[in-house]
Order: sequence, then C-alpha cells, then structure tokens
Amino acid sequence: MPSVLIRHGQTDWNLVHKLQGSSDIPLNDTGRDQARVAATNVLEYARTLQATNPNFTWDGIVTSPLSRARETGHIIAKELNLPTLGTYEGLAERSFYGLEGTPNNPALWETIENETADIEPLASFLARVEEALDRIEADHAGKNLIIVAHGMLISRLLTERTSHKVPVPANGTVVELAPAHRAASIMLIRHGQTDWNKNHLMQGSSDIPLNETGRAQAHQTADSLKARGLEFDVIVSSPLSRAKETADIIGAAFGLTVGATYEGLIERGYGEAEGLDISAEARKEPDAFYSGVESERSVYVRGIRVLRQIARDYPGQRVIAVSHGSLIRRTLSATHGREFGTIANAEPFEVNLPGLAHWAEATEPLLVGKP
Repeated sequence: MPSVLIRHGQTDWNLVHKLQGSSDIPLNDTGRDQARVAATNVLEYARTLQATNPNFTWDGIVTSPLSRARETGHIIAKELNLPTLGTYEGLAERSFYGLEGTPNNPALWETIENETADIEPLASFLARVEEALDRIEADHAGKNLIIVAHGMLISRLLTERTSHKVPVPANGTVVELAPAHRAASIMLIRHGQTDWNKNHLMQGSSDIPLNETGRAQAHQTADSLKARGLEFDVIVSSPLSRAKETADIIGAAFGLTVGATYEGLIERGYGEAEGLDISAEARKEPDAFYSGVESERSVYVRGIRVLRQIARDYPGQRVIAVSHGSLIRRTLSATHGREFGTIANAEPFEVNLPGLAHWAEATEPLLVGKP
C-alpha cells in the first residue's frame, strides 16, 4: 500500500510561530493555496510510481480530525476528484498541553526536544500514531492513500521508522510514508510453575518466584523449541521474577540474555484476591467479588499495545516474550479472533502479527472478555 503523508496547510498560528499541537486552529488563505499545490505535487508523485506500475492510482484520503488537516484533505480530494475516507483520532498532532498558543523559540523547542516540558510523552504519542496507521491499513487494505496530518507527527514518525532525524516539513509538503519495521516473529511464553500456581492461589501482580517444577518446565520448553529447529534473536520478559527467571533459562539455551523487561507484560492485577484460593464462580468474574481487580479489557488492550511496542523495538528479529497466563490468553484471543483456553505453565504461542497490527477497538471480537 504505497501512501504519502502531507502536512496540513498554514494557519495563523503557524504564521506567527505559535505552538499549535492539539488546538483546533483553522487554515488561513495561504494554507488553502498550499493545499492546492500539495494536490498537484501528489499527482506528480503518482506519475513517478506509474513508471513501474502503469495502473497506479490514488484511492482516497484520510486525515487527522483537526480542522486544519480535514480542510487540507477536502481541498486535495476536490482537486483530484478523490473520496475522503474518514478521520482518525490517532493522527491528531502531539499535544503540548498548557504550552499551546505560546510563541516558539529555541529555548522552548529545546525543552520539547529533551522532553523536559509538560507535553505528551513521545513514546505515547508514537504509539497512538502507529495504532492509527494500523487501523487505517486494516480499514483500507490494499488501497493507495493520501494521509493528511501534522508537522511534528510526520517528523517524529519518520525519524522513528528510518532511524534518521527528519525535520518538521513545511506546510503542504508531500513525503513518502516509510514502511513500518516490525519483528519477524514473536513467540509468547507463559512463565513456569510457582508454589502459588501449585496451590491454586490467585497470583496476579504479586512477585512470586518459580519453584523447581517451574524451572524444569522452562528447560523443557527450551529443549522443545530447539528440537523444532527454531532460532531466536532476542528474549524479553515481564519484570516479575517468575517470568524473568523463565526467560533467563530459555534464553540461555539459545545463547541469549534478557534484552529488556516490559511493564506491559505483567500479569492482570487481581487486587484483594491475590494470595487466595477463590471459588470457581469468582474466578470467572473476580472483579465482581473483589476490589482492585484490573478489568479484562484493560488487560488485553495493554497486552496488544506492549506487543506492538516490542514488534517496533526489534524490527526484523525473532523475539521470545515471557509473560503470564491471563495476559497471554486475553491478548491472543483479541489478536487471533478466537477464544483461547487456559494457558499452561511454560507453554509457547506464536503471535499472529497481522492480527496484532490490524486489531482495532471498533472491531474487537465479542468473545473477548467472556469467561
């Protein structure tokens, strides 16, 4: 899906160098002229692609929900006789919170670059942009799209994807959307047994270590993966000790040490139920019986987000991620589109990367969240 990014046309705040961010500032007349020029430029870009693909055409335009981007998109659509295919919240510009409307200057920009100002954190910003692009790809599979967004969004996204610093483009500039680089594969593995698992106690975010059976299970899983002829480049884990030790054991079999731990891989928090042998009924809906239990939805949404982050952190690499039963079950159910049952200790599962990339809240399976 060849796509281009276009920065919206000029606004009055751009003209006087005010930080704009998520403030909804409209185009000015110069910005509208820039949008018409952008339409010409994107048409020329299509002609270069037609040199190798004579049938190439643009299929439509998607935009940020902010009016300056939406109007830029509508102008281009009218000029090129293309449909507008919707707006995506995740394409909104990075938020500068209380700094919005402040005249920009080198000192202020340095605080933004160093993230010492009170602004939307870069990691969160990029995560929501990548999620929006995943949804766009899922919604418009195989289509060649023009994406109208914002200057810092384009700069930071392309810097992340190309590993080269990309400056903020001028208003109306057309740039190629660099492809997303993702892990070649992710093998998701539950930690080995603990004494709380053995005694049927709710474990959750409590940091309970492996027992000897759990260590043996980790060794058995490593042997099984090696017997299948699999190879891996990276191993990561939840920071809880039972997951980290499982990762250490499996990693050693492949000559790997744990590259990083991710908070998002931690098990579902069970609040007051942790350490208890609760009833079968309560296990189906623990939040109905105990306080402080993390919702199922929260578990699989953060599971999806952390796996997407891991996929971005290790482009082209084969990754093992060691996590926990409830998080794995709920995340796999969401990304694979079918309900997974109980996840055994040290059991490995290959993540469906297309399902992970394309999952969207609007189309989440109804089966997720059922006991």
